[in-house]
Amino acid sequence: MSYCSCWLRVSYSHLAGNRADFNTINAWDYNYGITARIPIPGGIGLSTDFTIFSRRGYDDPSLNSDDVVWNMRLERSVLNGNLTFAVDGFDILHNLSKVTRTVNAQGRIESYSNVLPSYFMAHVIYKLNIKPKKK
Repeated sequence: MSYCSCWLRVSYSHLAGNRADFNTINAWDYNYGITARIPIPGGIGLSTDFTIFSRRGYDDPSLNSDDVVWNMRLERSVLNGNLTFAVDGFDILHNLSKVTRTVNAQGRIESYSNVLPSYFMAHVIYKLNIKPKKK
C-alpha cells in the first residue's frame, strides 16, 4: 500500500513589552512537508518524510531560520508478517541544530542540548501471538 500526504502548520506570535528599548515582534513560525510510503520490489517498504521548519519576523537574523529535516525507514517483514527488520534514518541531511532559540516578552533564550540530532537505528520486531486455551 502506498500513500503520499502534505501538510502545513503555522503559528503567529505578537510580542510587545513596556520597556523603552523593547522592539515589538510579529513573528511567524511554520513548518510544511510531505510524507510518503512506497513499496519496493522484494517486499521492502520505504517510508519517508521531508519537513522544512521556518521562522520569520525576528530582528536577529540568527532567529530567522530554515531547518530541513529528512527522515527515512526501510523495512522488510518475513514469517507471515511476524518478524520485521527495519532501519530508520533520522535527519539524514544533518541540518538540525542542538541550539534552540526562543523569544518572549522578557528576552531571548538560547538553550544548548546534548543530543544526537542525526542517527540511524536498526530494529528487529517479533510479534508473538499466543491464543488462550479453550476451556
